[in-house]
Amino acid sequence: MMGTESPLLIAVLVVAGCGAEPRDGETTGVAALASSPASSSAEPPAVHDGVAGEPVCLPVAACNMFVSCALARPERDAAGATSYRVLAYDHHPSKVGSIWQRESVCWDQQAGGAAGGCAEALLYRDVPCTPMPNAQLALAHRCRLDDGRCVAVPDAPQPAPSASDAPITNREITDVVKALRADARAKCWDPLSKATGPSSVEIVVRFTIEPSGKTSHVGASGPREPPSLARCVGKLVEAARFPANQSPTAISVPFTFAR
Repeated sequence: MMGTESPLLIAVLVVAGCGAEPRDGETTGVAALASSPASSSAEPPAVHDGVAGEPVCLPVAACNMFVSCALARPERDAAGATSYRVLAYDHHPSKVGSIWQRESVCWDQQAGGAAGGCAEALLYRDVPCTPMPNAQLALAHRCRLDDGRCVAVPDAPQPAPSASDAPITNREITDVVKALRADARAKCWDPLSKATGPSSVEIVVRFTIEPSGKTSHVGASGPREPPSLARCVGKLVEAARFPANQSPTAISVPFTFAR
C-alpha cells in the first residue's frame, strides 16, 4: 500500500503514526450518521484526474457533533464514486489515511439561540454512534487553510437582540391591545354560559411592557364572578408581545365585555 501513496501522504503518515487515541465524546450521537467504517487499509481508489492534488479543508461531523477540521484529498474509484482520504486531522491523528465521505450536514435551530443551517462536512464514520434524540449540533467554527494546515476558526458569536433606542408609541400599544381584546372576547368571554354568566363586565389589567417587548407584573382585577374570566384575560396579556422599546412602560388596559 505504501508504494502507491504520494510522497506527501507518506510524510504525513510517518509524522502522524504515533497519534493519540480517540478522545472527547465522539462515540455518541444520532444514528443517522453511523455506518460501518471504511477501512484505511484497503487499496486506494484511482485518483480522479480532475481533482488530483486539490485537497479540501472541511469540518468533520462525528455522530451528532462537529469536531475540528480535516485536510482530505478527493479520490474516485473505478465506479466513479468520489471519496476523501484524510491527509491531516489534528484532533485524531491516528485517523490519517482513513476514507471518509463528504455530505451536506444540516441542523435545526438550537436551544441556545444558534440559527439552523447546513454545511459541507466530512463524515467521521469510524466510531459507533449511540442513537440520541437531539438534532445535529450547530457548527460553531469555520475551517480554512493556513500555511498549508487545515485549522478551525471560531465563528464570531451572534449579537443578542437588543431593544430599540426609541420609546414605544401609543399606536404600537394600541395595535397590540386591539388584538388582545379580540382574543379575550373569543377565548375568555364567548365560552361563558349566557344562562349563568353576567350580561356585561369590565376587567382591568395592569402590566409593564419591558424593553424586550415582553410583559411583566401582570395583574387583572374585576368582579369576583366569574373568577375564570380575569384569570383568562391575565394569561393572554402575559403571553402578549409588544415591539422592543427603550425602557419599561407601565400601563393599565380595560377589557369590557357585553352580550
